[in-house]
Amino acid sequence: MTITAEVKSLITSEFLNNLQDKRADYIKNSLLKTFLPEEVSEDVFETFNTKDAVVWIDPLDGTSDFVKGTLSAVTVLIGLSINGYSRFGVVHNPY
Repeated sequence: MTITAEVKSLITSEFLNNLQDKRADYIKNSLLKTFLPEEVSEDVFETFNTKDAVVWIDPLDGTSDFVKGTLSAVTVLIGLSINGYSRFGVVHNPY
């Protein structure tokens, strides 16, 4: 699979930094109460190489609920980690 310029333009350093700014209070007030400081990065993004990035996709989270017809419990999960640290996540409820 080739990563095109269009795909690369979807997640920019500026985009990730804006998200980080919005999450600063959440990080300080919630995440650091649950996780150790070395597990939570408060650093803003300068740049990152796509070789260091891993995208996690669960296209059908809640498979058993899907089979049972409980569609309200079915989600799509997408996450991005860079250098082994979680950086971005989306939960979508398609139903």
